[in-house]
Amino acid sequence: MGLANLSLRLRIFLFFALMALGGIALITGGLILGYMRLAQPEVLSGFVIAGLVAGLAILGLTTWVWLLFDENVAKPVEALAAQLRTRAHTETTHEMDITHARYLGDLGDAAHAMADSLAESREAVTAALARETRALRRERARLEAVLDNLPEAYVLCSEDRRVVAYNAAASGLSVGDVEVGLNRRLPPAADRAGVRKIDLPEIGTGYLVRLGEGAKRGAGARDFRLLGRPSHPLSETTSLRDLDLVVFDTETTGLLPDEGDEIVQIAALRVVGGEILTTEPFDTYVNPNRPIPAASTAIHNVTEAMVREAPLVRDALRAFHRYTDGHALVAHNAPFDMAFLRRRETQLGLRFDMPVLDTVLMSAVVFGQSQTHTLDALCARLGIEIPEEVRHTALGDARATALALRALIPMLEARDITTVGELNIACDQHARLIKRVT
Repeated sequence: MGLANLSLRLRIFLFFALMALGGIALITGGLILGYMRLAQPEVLSGFVIAGLVAGLAILGLTTWVWLLFDENVAKPVEALAAQLRTRAHTETTHEMDITHARYLGDLGDAAHAMADSLAESREAVTAALARETRALRRERARLEAVLDNLPEAYVLCSEDRRVVAYNAAASGLSVGDVEVGLNRRLPPAADRAGVRKIDLPEIGTGYLVRLGEGAKRGAGARDFRLLGRPSHPLSETTSLRDLDLVVFDTETTGLLPDEGDEIVQIAALRVVGGEILTTEPFDTYVNPNRPIPAASTAIHNVTEAMVREAPLVRDALRAFHRYTDGHALVAHNAPFDMAFLRRRETQLGLRFDMPVLDTVLMSAVVFGQSQTHTLDALCARLGIEIPEEVRHTALGDARATALALRALIPMLEARDITTVGELNIACDQHARLIKRVT
């Protein structure tokens, strides 16, 4: 690994360590040379004591200066760089904090001015695009309204039976044991339904599948980019932007799954091609079959009355396993959530052995280990607002994690971390907490 791949703080530490070792080596060499020239064995102890005192003094002075430099230069530079990178790759508009850059001369003010200029330019471009696309959006809304009001369920699939679009009547329907959802692969049973091949110029070829009468249990969804998007098997070379992910969160009776704590709520959102599918959530309370401590209810507001008629843990986890459809999972502090899933594998006869991404580690890669990496702190840095009424609910935290993930991916790409393998290597430098994404 080259020096360029090391963090700024580590490189500065190595610089000062080298200075200290070099100073000690020079003093030691000078004392040895003086002793050899003097050639009086009885003064050896004096030279040794002088060398030890001088070496400790150099070590102490260098350590003190390094700590000052780390606190007042290295940390502020990393924090300033993180804020600039956040503004370059996200749409955050909150004020830059440059108070920590007071010893960096004009750098903090210059960075603040550049961020303000970028925000003004982005607002102007956004306003121009909004004017140009307003009419197009109205036409699209009309078309979607027509499709969603059809009484029959229709699904548009790619040539390999992956769902590209469906109307409201198809929402919540299942074909075989597969629930209709974007980018889900329908089973061959769909081939026996009413199927019509269609060709969309410059997009691709697909099939329109009629599933019969629907109940309109939800909204329709569509992403026509999926028609021309090949299926990407997960590997070390898979692009982060091509990953199909399930972002999830749990609320529990406590923090110790090995001592009997259980899940009381689990929720998830799918991310396909970088888009968060808010129309296809998984969200259920879970009956833990044990009391919920008042201290836990004070955090997530889940009471025993709310879970009394909810599915038991085994039923909720079976449903969640079907929802994941074998895709990679994403969580904030994933080892905690995964522990509650994996302790039930034997009982369920299922394996939660899919790859796992942890936004804690991704945050450490982007912002450095010196920053706070709680979900609240990460969202604050990225300008993601979490409404208080959904904070510490499973679905609210899953959505916040999904938004953070979407913001982190372009920031990782700016660091030349674009594939699963590169993310593995970067995360391994910060912690070995999660299953490698392979």
